[in-house]
Formats: sequence, structure tokens, C-alpha cells
Amino acid sequence: MFGAELASGRLTGMANHATHVVVRDDAIDGTRGERLLAAGRHVGLRVWERDPASERSVAPDPANERVAYVASGVLVVAVAGDPPVEIRAGDSYVIPRGAGHRYEVLEPATVVEAVCPPTMND
Repeated sequence: MFGAELASGRLTGMANHATHVVVRDDAIDGTRGERLLAAGRHVGLRVWERDPASERSVAPDPANERVAYVASGVLVVAVAGDPPVEIRAGDSYVIPRGAGHRYEVLEPATVVEAVCPPTMND
């Protein structure tokens, strides 16, 4: 489909493409181990890659709602006082604005998270 553009050199890495695209190698490392991906005015995308560890609690975030998709692995998540639920690749969950949550990674996991509004500094 884009063969002519590739052959001509018009489709290349981050330095030469529109600001609407973030290629894997140009994703920014966040302060808590996440990779910060594309972000628009209303939503930001990040990916977490976690190894098994002890349970971790996350304080309520009054400014942001999060929606997550488990791409691989197994973890237990409890949101806003709900009972813990084991989630696996293909499952998803939402963390409402202002809700705390906790999780435990049981098997190495990759979680893709959309944050609204986007935050690129945490």
C-alpha cells in the first residue's frame, strides 16, 4: 500500500514523519517504568511491562481516568474497593477518576493504558 513512499524514502523514522505518529524507538520512558506513547488533547497512551512482584497500591488520582488492556500475562487487580479479580491477556479494566486501585503481577505482563486527560509526566 505504501510501497512507493517507502521506496522514495518519504516514509521513515520519527525525525521525518508527522507529529501524529510515535514510532516504538521514540517512545519516552516515564518516571514509573512505563513507556509513554502517542498522546492527543484528550487521551494519552502508555504501555507497562511488569515482572511478578508483591502487591502494589496506587493512590487515587483525582484528575485522570484510566482504561487498560492486558496484552500478555496475568495479574490481580482491585479497583475502588471492589474485590480483587484475576485478569489475563485479552481482559480489560477501567479505573475511574478519583478511584484508588491495587494490583499484583502473577506472570510477566504487558498492559496498554489509555489515560484521560493525557499525562506525560507520571
